[in-house]
Amino acid sequence: MKEQKSYDAAAGKVAALEAQIAEARDKAGDHVRLLEKVKALKATAAAAGASAIATGMTLGDSSDWQQARKELYAAEESLALSEDSAEAYKARIDDLNDQLHDARLTLKDAAKALTEAQHDEACKAEALAAQAFLKAGDDFYAAHCALAVTIDVRIKLRNKITGLPEHIGGGYPVEIYLPAPGGSTFTREQLTRRPPNALKGVA
Repeated sequence: MKEQKSYDAAAGKVAALEAQIAEARDKAGDHVRLLEKVKALKATAAAAGASAIATGMTLGDSSDWQQARKELYAAEESLALSEDSAEAYKARIDDLNDQLHDARLTLKDAAKALTEAQHDEACKAEALAAQAFLKAGDDFYAAHCALAVTIDVRIKLRNKITGLPEHIGGGYPVEIYLPAPGGSTFTREQLTRRPPNALKGVA
């Protein structure tokens, strides 16, 4: 049904936006991770410099200090480049969050419309099942009355053979009450049946 397609499309859009937001947040997190890296490299460089000075070396002669400074410069350069990227991702996250808010509202409406459509279909199915049930009851009563006729004919013929009055032994009762199936909403009047018009009076 069209409501199902609308719901699936809305759910798919929400899922896609959530995935894009997660990816953007991860990218924005790169800048934070670079900040932590620069902080750690500064500490490493400072420790290497202090160690070199403590041993009487100049900083220029300390390979550990030089390596730490090299890594620090590279990290600081990457950090500077990532600032604009981080701001761009933050702006993208804000935009995606706005889209996600609207998409979730659309999904909520689509879910409501789908539930209502499913309820309408369930009502139609219930009505058809009720019609089939009542028709089966009518068919049963028609067959029931036909059986009563054959029994009545047989008994009358038997009584004729045995010399008994025609009505002795009776016919077969044609009225019957069918109990409502569990959970049904049929009324007693709907379930209480009489013989079809053409067979009324047969007993």
